[in-house]
This record gives sequence, structure tokens and C-alpha cells, in this order.
Amino acid sequence: MISPGEKIIETKKCRLSWQEFFVTDKDIEFYDKISPIFSWNKYIIPAPSLCPDERQKRRLSWRNEQKLYKRKCDKTGREVVSLYASEKDIIVYDQKVWWSDEWSPMDYWVDFDFSRPFFQQFGELMKRVPLPATLGRNLENSDYSLHSADLKNCYLVVSTISGEELLYGYQGNGSKNCIDFYQSYNSEYCYQIIDTHNSHRCYFSQDLDDCRDCTFCYDCKSCNDCLFCFNLRGKKYCINNKQYTSEEYEQEKWKISLSHHFPILQKRWHEMLPKITHRCIHGIKNENCLGDYLNSCSDCFHCFNYAEGENLRYVSTGRWAKNSYDCNYTTGEWALECLSPFPASHVAFSAYAWWSVESYYLFYCQSCTGCFGSVSLKHQKHCILNRPYSHQEYESLCWRIIDHMRSTGEWWEFFPHELSPFGYNETVAQEYFPLTESEVKSRGWNWYNAPEKSFDGGTLQPLSISEYDEKTVWFEVAQKNIDTLLAWVVKCEITGKPFKIIKQELAFYIEHHLPIPTKHPDQRHKERMDMRNPRTLFERTCAECHKDIITTYTPDRPERVVCEECYR
Repeated sequence: MISPGEKIIETKKCRLSWQEFFVTDKDIEFYDKISPIFSWNKYIIPAPSLCPDERQKRRLSWRNEQKLYKRKCDKTGREVVSLYASEKDIIVYDQKVWWSDEWSPMDYWVDFDFSRPFFQQFGELMKRVPLPATLGRNLENSDYSLHSADLKNCYLVVSTISGEELLYGYQGNGSKNCIDFYQSYNSEYCYQIIDTHNSHRCYFSQDLDDCRDCTFCYDCKSCNDCLFCFNLRGKKYCINNKQYTSEEYEQEKWKISLSHHFPILQKRWHEMLPKITHRCIHGIKNENCLGDYLNSCSDCFHCFNYAEGENLRYVSTGRWAKNSYDCNYTTGEWALECLSPFPASHVAFSAYAWWSVESYYLFYCQSCTGCFGSVSLKHQKHCILNRPYSHQEYESLCWRIIDHMRSTGEWWEFFPHELSPFGYNETVAQEYFPLTESEVKSRGWNWYNAPEKSFDGGTLQPLSISEYDEKTVWFEVAQKNIDTLLAWVVKCEITGKPFKIIKQELAFYIEHHLPIPTKHPDQRHKERMDMRNPRTLFERTCAECHKDIITTYTPDRPERVVCEECYR
């Protein structure tokens, strides 16, 4: 697919997947504008050798969001929570130590060796320079939260800015008191919700906006007190899209009893979803865009889960970016092939280059200007492999390195899979582009199997939620059941992995009279991911007017998918 009005300049075949992809005149224009200039010479960035999906797969293989380990800080010797297993051959510092002035990344510099490939030298530097154990800022009682900031009393929360009392979720910006969520902003007291915004006391629902007290609902806006409803706007007291009075609704809801009949209700919910009408693309206030879950964007092509972006291509997850290609978790402008450039300007082929400018091949670098191939730098200028140079020396050496990388086929390529400090199965790449262990290893990429931990204790099957509620059983009975559940572990009914129910979590289930989960948090996250469409666009026919549409629903899926006009 190409954006309307563009001209195909070249048809290429991906060197990994052999998938054909196009390079247009607009692409060439962008690569020319972002190409660096050293010593008054522009070093053109050519068209990529990988298709968009393979490029994204490669970037995401450098981001771990769900796997945490215990290991010792290599500076203090104290045990810390880490993104990296203790078996990994890297140096890891406690996050507070890593951000501090107790050490200097400049102490690890090396000279560039023109007899060896750049990536080989960069990989060696990665193993010499300390990396942060986790990523997060201003976390109060939220040590197990990753890639997040300004959290209070949160546990296993990822990529969230400003949240309180959140458990087991991804991107819950501005939310409070929610459990098991995926991309749910400014919501409160919600459970098992996906792509839900500004909502309150909603459970087991997807694509809700400004809703209250809705359960098992899909694509509802400004609705209150609804059950098993879909595609409603501004409704109250509905079940299966049928209108009831307030009294009738409460009577019917009482008969259903969520906590007692949950397995049956959940099966009914999953059977309902393929039968209802689905809009081809999700998004509002977009102009000349092609993608899914876009809000207030303009001129964004093949982008997903983005807000207020302008002139973006192959960009996913973030807000407030302009003029950027092939980025994930991005804010800023003029970025190319970057993972989490937040925010950055004129940065390319980098991972976690925060507040940096005119830099290339950075990893975990903050507030750097004019740096190349460096790791863990902070507030530095004109560094190559962590060694500082004068401005003139830096420019002279950069163009020589780029010429060298051209000869080795490394210039314009993002860090290869093989250099990633994570196994492919530990990363977000596995969530969006799942591969088997044999498939990963056959490509020469990393795979990590954590040592199995022996579990000698017994497991416990949770009781009905009413058995833990002192309002329904004697106080002594409820307290005994609570103490027993918190002391033991639950065995996941799908994977067999043991997991704990924590005190904060159990209190939420009791208060909202919700069934206690019998699946591991990782399995619950996987099932939420399975309910979302892939980040891939397909051609399909509108089920109503039969015109051609672009959608994230594959043509062979059973859902009734309609164009925007028919949906309205």
C-alpha cells in the first residue's frame, strides 16, 4: 500500500522475509532531509533493505516490558529488580546509581577500529558500559513497574505516565484503581478493559469512551449501566442492546450474578464479538491518515496507537511527534529507525536516546548532542564510542566511519537482533510478531529460557469471592480465607505457572464482587493482546456497501466489518 498521490520510485524485496515493499518519492524526500552532514558533505541515507514489519520486529526485539528478574547491582552488590537476568553477560547498575554521578560512562571509551565492523565494536562497548536495571522515574512504592513515570502504589505496570493504585497493566496514563488493562487512560475502578478511556467501574470491556458501570460491552460511548452491549451511543440501562427501565435493568442484572456465572458469561462475551458489526478503522479527528487507533493525527501512514502526530510513517505508540519514520514509543521530530526517542530531534538508528539531538546509534543516552555509537552517556557532545572529541575531530571521524559502514553494509541499519541484550521471547517483538524458539534460533537471533525454579509448596484453588467478604460470611471465616489465599499460590489453569494474589488486588475483587482470576498475569496479558487486531493493514470489502476498504481485520476473519460511512 502507498499513500494516495505518491509515486513509486522503487520496488524492493525484503532481505529477510522476501516480502515486496515500495519506496515512494515522498520516502526519498524524507531520507534526503534527515541525512546527516559532516564536514559540509551530506551522507545520504538510502532506502531500507527490510520491509516495514521486519524493521519494526527488529526494533521491538530491543524492548522488554513483561519479564523481570532479581540480580545484584554490579556497583553496590545489592539485590535489585532488573530487566536483565543474572546470566546475561552485561554490567547492570541499580537505576538510582545509574542516574547518579557516582560513576562516569566516559571511563569506558574505546577508539574506533577501521579493520572491524561497527556493530561488532558497538556490541563490545555495550558489555563494558553499565546499563540501568530498570527504566522509570518518580516511582513511589512501584518498584516493579517499567518504562513509567509518576506512579504511586503500582505493581507490574508498563509504559504508564501518572497513575495510582494500578496493577497488571499497560499504558494506563492518568488512571487510578484499575487492574488488568491495556491502553486505558483516565479511568477509575476498572477491570479487564482494553482501549478504554475516561470510564468508571467498567469490567471485561473493550473500546469504551466516557462510560460508567458497563460490563461485557464493546465500542460504546457515553453509556451508563449497560451489559452485553455494542456500538451504543449515549444509552442507559441496556442489556444485549435492548432498552430497560432502571428497575428492570437491576432485576435482570441481579439474575446474571457476575461472580457466580463468570465462565458462562465470558464464553457468551467471546461468542458475541465475531457476530456484531465492527468499524474498519478506529480513530477520531484524523486527516489523511491510514492506520488504527489514531487520534488527532494528520498525514500519518501505516501508524498505530498514536495521538497528535504529523507526517509520520510506520510509527507506533506515542504522542506529539512530527516528521518521523520507523519509530516506536516516540515523541519529538525528525527521527528515523528509533526505539523510544523521547523526545529527540534529528536522531536515527538509536534506542532510548532521550532529549538528544543530531545523534546516531545511541543506546541509553540522555541529553546528548552530536554523538555517534555511544552507550549510557549523559549531557555529552561529540562523542564516538564514548570517547569525546573536538567538533572538528568528531566531524572528520564520523564521515570516515560512515564510509567504513557503507563498505560493510551497516550504514542506515538499526542495531541487529543479535546484539540485543534480550532474548526475542522476552521482548515486545514476540507479542506482535510471535515466533517459535526454533524459528528464532534458525535466524541466528537470541532466545532466552530462564532456569526453571522448583516450587515445593502446594497450590490453592480460589474460593468464590463471597467467601472472602465479611458482608456475606462471618468475619472470622472471611479473614481466615483471606489469610490462606494470600499465603499460598494459585496455579494457572492454562500454563501451570504459579502466581500470587496480593493483598491490594484481593481487596479490589472483594469490593467490586469480581471473581478471583485463575490465570497467571502473563497469560491474562496475552489474552488481552489476542483480542486486539495486528498492526497490519489489509484490503477487504465493506460488508454493507461492498466497496473496498482498508482495515486491520484480515479478509478471512468472520467479523462483519464495514466502512466508516456505513458504520455511522
